[in-house]
Amino acid sequence: MGIMNSVIKFTGPLDDVIAYNVRGKIRMRRRPKKVRQTGATKRAARDFGAASHAAAVIRKGVNAEVQLYRDHTFLNRLNKAMVGVVKSDLVRNAGRRQVTTGNLHALEHFRINQHCGVSCHYTVQRLYDGNLQVTLSNLLSQFNSKVRHMQFRAFALFPDIERGQCAAATSEIVTLSFEQASDITAFCLTIPVAHNGAAIVVLEAIACVEDCGKLRHMGYRDYNAADIIAIVPAAKKQTGKPSQPPASNESLPPSAPGNTAKGANPG
Repeated sequence: MGIMNSVIKFTGPLDDVIAYNVRGKIRMRRRPKKVRQTGATKRAARDFGAASHAAAVIRKGVNAEVQLYRDHTFLNRLNKAMVGVVKSDLVRNAGRRQVTTGNLHALEHFRINQHCGVSCHYTVQRLYDGNLQVTLSNLLSQFNSKVRHMQFRAFALFPDIERGQCAAATSEIVTLSFEQASDITAFCLTIPVAHNGAAIVVLEAIACVEDCGKLRHMGYRDYNAADIIAIVPAAKKQTGKPSQPPASNESLPPSAPGNTAKGANPG
């Protein structure tokens, strides 16, 4: 298999050559003149196509929203994970399997950056008003001796696999120093949602360094995490709007000290 070193590069088929990306390098191979497929391989190919299409929709949503470093294996790892998602559809026969909210749960804990994961504790819930709330605790586990400031941010993706579209909504950004994270037990990120569909919730923990009195992102892949932390089912339709929120949501604790964005609620 040849490796393409030219300035102009491409992926996909071109005449009798196919170019593809392997660990950041463009490789080429000759396209077979004839492919013999059995019934089983045809069904597997259709399921793989469904997985690849769904992965492309989710990948576009992630690429548009994520702020931190992504490693070059993200594409292939996501495709592989989506193949597992499609295979977990046991309701339909092989060759007709689909991506549903139920089997999307296989994506939970998927790392967008494989070199670093979310280590703090979290819970995700849909509030009475439809918004998504991410509660974070055990915050110090996300820090280390070289990281003294962290930014926390969550976003939700609402993929429409059939149409090939992916809507998104983001929370506020909360920045905490090591000392501030030591003083609070927990805080909340709120994702304002105008979409009632099933949501893929991603949590980002971005390492920052202080430079001339200002914070900037650290580009090291070992310090920046972005994980799919939850698959939230579609909101149930309500016959009438509640006159007031449930008692557990009537009041929220005051904002954490030192947060750079409004709306963060330490637990």
